[in-house]
Order: sequence, then structure tokens, then C-alpha cells
Amino acid sequence: MTKFICQNCQATHDEELLNEVKDIHERVAPGEPMPAGECPDCGAVCHEDERPVYVVRVRRTWREEFTLEVSAKNKVEARNRVRVMIADDDEEIPAFEGENMPNGAEHTLLDIEKKLT
Repeated sequence: MTKFICQNCQATHDEELLNEVKDIHERVAPGEPMPAGECPDCGAVCHEDERPVYVVRVRRTWREEFTLEVSAKNKVEARNRVRVMIADDDEEIPAFEGENMPNGAEHTLLDIEKKLT
């Protein structure tokens, strides 16, 4: 699925979440690419995210592993984006499979590879 990135806050969104661009002719100069929509978070324009996608394998606690796909310029940015997602308990982080999330559960990034298209 194609993602779109905000030119201001750098948030990524699916196309159906973007708002219609208000005053588009005042916000897009001749020769500039047309935006796909307006960011629902900050109102700036969003364009297709052309950064490569990295697959990050993560281990939570001692037994549970999952993978995340993130758009990033390089492996360092991909690692940092995943760390922020974990810290913010982002909705893309899968729910813990056990009864309760163990107190002090740690996440370990196991590997990061560029997704082959």
C-alpha cells in the first residue's frame, strides 16, 4: 500500500486518511508536484513517500518476535523510527500475545533489511 508523507511534520498516512487540499492553487507553485492531500495532523501538504521500506525484526521479552515495515532514508533512520514507535506504543506495534505485558519488558532490534520490491 502506498504511503504519503507530510512535508511539514513528516508523519506518514494512508491515502484515505488525507484531507482535501484547501486553496491548492495558492499552495502549489507552477512546476511543483501536485500533493495527494492535506495532512490530518498539521494541515500541510502530503506527497507520495518515495523513501525505501525497511523490514525491522524486533524481539519483545525473551520469546516473542515481530516485524515492522518503515519508510526511511537508511538503516539508521529506520532503527530510530522503530525506537520512537516502541516508546510511543504506536498502533503498529502488535499487542503482547500473553495474558499481561510483563513489567519492564524490553524490545531488542534484531535486524534491519531493505525490503525487496
